[in-house]
Amino acid sequence: MSRRKMNLLIGSNDERAESAAEYLRAMGARVSLSEPEAMKVLCSSVSGEFDAVLVNRRIGDLFLFCRSLKANPDPPEIVIDEEGNEPWDERLDGLVTGRHDISGDHEELYRKLDRYIDDSRNRRRDRRLGTRINDALADLCVSPGYLGHGYLREAVRTAVKLGHVRIGVTKDIYPHVAKSCGSTPTAVERSIRTAIKRSWELCTLPMKIEYFGVCATRKEWVPTNRAYICALADRLSQERTL
Repeated sequence: MSRRKMNLLIGSNDERAESAAEYLRAMGARVSLSEPEAMKVLCSSVSGEFDAVLVNRRIGDLFLFCRSLKANPDPPEIVIDEEGNEPWDERLDGLVTGRHDISGDHEELYRKLDRYIDDSRNRRRDRRLGTRINDALADLCVSPGYLGHGYLREAVRTAVKLGHVRIGVTKDIYPHVAKSCGSTPTAVERSIRTAIKRSWELCTLPMKIEYFGVCATRKEWVPTNRAYICALADRLSQERTL
């Protein structure tokens, strides 16, 4: 089993928690233990510090605690320690990532946490990528009012995630965007081309050069759909590796 660096907080300090923490540390995780009552104090200071928090039901108002925890700017994944057979509060369904008895199978607990954290990191990367794509399109004067704005955003996202060097715009990207947006490849291509032409007339030369290099200085040069998508995807891919 592969080992992942993860920072965990267990809201209990008994033998059950110590045993789980020992196994998780052996798997490379950094684990902190806390009494359930002390967790309430920590609630407002865990933003970005922990990948996941294992919450014991003895904390009191479990729903209020989980809601407060999720209100942090960069909240951790919440896993409920299923000690005993207390009834489940359905209000927790939208707040809690999973449930596990930490006195049970420690290997299964590690696998669950590994999957939860991996999914969470992917979602955060996707959100950051979406924000950067929107920023780049704004730099290049692609208005959200253009139908092609949404298609371009999805096309660049696809090119970054799949690797723009190895995929074809016509064969791969247009069909994918069309399927995601409920359109056709032909409509996607046409709307993207229109958005590029309109925004190119509005964009400043320095900004064009920043994204497209010296090609942008050529008189009457306008990037093709492929050149445009690949230029943005290349720039954003490089940012992701920094």
